[in-house]
Amino acid sequence: MKLDRIIVLMLGVTVLMGCTDREEQISDADVPVAVSLAFSLPELSVNRTRMADSVVQTSADLYRGLKDVRVIPFRVPGTITADHLPFVFDYTAGDERGRVTGKPSELTPSAFYYYQDCAFWSGTTSLLFYARAANTVMVNGTAIPATDKTYYGATTTTYLEGNSPAQIQFGPEQISPTTAVSDRAEALAEYLTSVANTTGWATTDDPKLKALYLDFIHQHDQGDFAVIGGSSASVRAFVEELYAEVGKNETAAANALVTAIRTAITAGANVDNNGRVTLTTWNDTPLTGYPSHIGLPDGAAAMQWDGSAFVPQTQTTVETAITSVDRFAYPPELCYYGNSTIQTSSDDVERTVYQSAATWDDVLAQYTAGTVITSGTKSAAMVTPVQYGVARLSVRLKNIEIVPFLDAADELVAFDDSYYPLTAVIIGGQYPVGFDFKPETVQPWPTTEEASDEMTDQMLFIYDPQVRTKKAADGSAYDYYCLSSSGDVGNTNTLVFQTYEKKNVKIVLEFENRSGKKFMGYDGIVYPGTKFYMIGEVNPSTATTTVTAENKNRVFTQDYTTTFDVQVENFKSAYNVMPDLLAPRMEIGVKVTNWETIHPTTIEITK
Repeated sequence: MKLDRIIVLMLGVTVLMGCTDREEQISDADVPVAVSLAFSLPELSVNRTRMADSVVQTSADLYRGLKDVRVIPFRVPGTITADHLPFVFDYTAGDERGRVTGKPSELTPSAFYYYQDCAFWSGTTSLLFYARAANTVMVNGTAIPATDKTYYGATTTTYLEGNSPAQIQFGPEQISPTTAVSDRAEALAEYLTSVANTTGWATTDDPKLKALYLDFIHQHDQGDFAVIGGSSASVRAFVEELYAEVGKNETAAANALVTAIRTAITAGANVDNNGRVTLTTWNDTPLTGYPSHIGLPDGAAAMQWDGSAFVPQTQTTVETAITSVDRFAYPPELCYYGNSTIQTSSDDVERTVYQSAATWDDVLAQYTAGTVITSGTKSAAMVTPVQYGVARLSVRLKNIEIVPFLDAADELVAFDDSYYPLTAVIIGGQYPVGFDFKPETVQPWPTTEEASDEMTDQMLFIYDPQVRTKKAADGSAYDYYCLSSSGDVGNTNTLVFQTYEKKNVKIVLEFENRSGKKFMGYDGIVYPGTKFYMIGEVNPSTATTTVTAENKNRVFTQDYTTTFDVQVENFKSAYNVMPDLLAPRMEIGVKVTNWETIHPTTIEITK
């Protein structure tokens, strides 16, 4: 595949740190040198991946290629750290001549790139390398738009603002950078308010209709009001239930009030002969699609009765205890990172060398002129293969083993292998990472309690709704994994950033109730057609594999895959609305029985 471009970041002024002895050995003047640059790609994984397999390229056939390749040269004779200073840079575009592949082999990965006419300053001894996977996935013959952040992920970057390692930062991109209330949230709240304020309903003497009123505004016995789901799906479920229940009234005196309530419902909805409600508009604003139309999970939408009207809730407060909508982020893109010394050649290393090589060591054997670019250098190669800059979480959804399966009211839950599909995964512990995709390079975790709390307040939660990983029966599309009692249903994956050491990570599973029946969750009724949330927490000290230096005491590690075995035991802890995920205590409804961190499995790339 073609790369969009390669950008070599350089300057004509020598800026060095920590490598004086090396500098004294360099006799060439600081002049630009035209060099052909070669590097190798990382290992790829054969495991199932998040979204479609093609997004995280589970096989050679799905390889997406690279874009926005950037190379920053240094005069450092070893590993580049945050304390080193590079050449200050200008942009010089290289001429990409196409991807050159290694010789096919069952045992050896071969994924080599080769660029001609890259301009480096003499004295370069090492490179930082960054790139992103190209957004070029085709589904059923149609290209997924390159701007689709929900599909490909999104990553904030600062390396265009400064190329010193200490200045380079990557991070999760917020889905909604503001907590401002959207037009659809306002319309949904106004619609429910109009129903609640039906003339005579709040003051009726009819005991059944009075009870329905108090239930509709979610008033507690103490007189305060509960936070309720504010998504389009939740609002539709509320009014559909109300439309059916008011019709069961048995007193003739209440008939006029029943008619008025139903009229208020149909002011923003259509109701078919079976009582099925479909939302329409309110003051020309659609009542459908919220908050998915802005990329947020349904559980992020909340509202609350204030005594006279429903009010959308978008921020964490003591009274609401919900997760602020600006805390949800896209999964990171598939990013690449390299930190390597170089080997050079005074000859042009032709692409035939790459085509006949079986390993990267075979390629490096052609570079024998040294480890410093001089005025006589014609070719250079990065010694260390490029890595993935991100980590990956693989969630293995385990089968239901608890019988009977109960809700929060200790009632038996309707259960079938197609009733409760897993529709998204939410992962905590996400902060900006540094030039090497590790959070420790950005800011060590504070030691004081006050500073630690402030740091925690900056945490974001990845929301990944692209979990369709099971082929539908007809093979034409993908379907969701569902909770099953007959066996394990497989795994779905997402990309994440490395987490801090010794810090727990929350994981939230989003399910949809397709059972056709409601059940009682921890914070209220979960109606048919609505989403609900099961929360788990992972302690890095409980990993089931041997801890290594690379993944010591942390849940996610850059360039590694972490696998969770996740089991749901009941719906007693099911949430309608996303609770404050930063709260120290909440109802845990998901048990992570086993988890491990491993390197991706090696596969071969041939084209």
